[in-house]
Amino acid sequence: MPTPDQKRENSRTNSVPPSSESPFSRARVNVIFTGVQFSSDSSQGNRATAAEMSLPTLLKFQRRQRLVRRIICCMLDRVIAEAQQAGRLDRQCDSSYDVTFPEIDVEDNQQLASSVNALVTALVTARQQGWLSDETAMRLLFKFAGEEIDVHTELERIKASSEK
Repeated sequence: MPTPDQKRENSRTNSVPPSSESPFSRARVNVIFTGVQFSSDSSQGNRATAAEMSLPTLLKFQRRQRLVRRIICCMLDRVIAEAQQAGRLDRQCDSSYDVTFPEIDVEDNQQLASSVNALVTALVTARQQGWLSDETAMRLLFKFAGEEIDVHTELERIKASSEK
């Protein structure tokens, strides 16, 4: 019986058949063994090739998000329908909802993070100079983030949590 080390060595040496020396053959073997097809072979690429090949991965995860969103919507629709049928939820109430996921694109998130950092620094400076109030600074920050909040309620929550 082969040892785990021998199995690992065999898997390394026999992972690609010897007839697959050309890039086309390697790509064909990749499709056969993994079911994944890229338009080029990464062993003959550079950073630009790697950046271009990130698109299929991004699209895969976006498709996965859409699938999970559909699954969650089906479950929520069923729960709402069952609750209405059982009389636990009024049929006249608003049963609309929105399932959102965070963005996957890392570059956009990095740009957003650096922009938020610059905005917060500017707001802190403006607040220290007395140019704006806490409420205005919070309103601008959350407006930039695309979030709608009641600033006064949020300030009350902050005060209550700091008193604990």
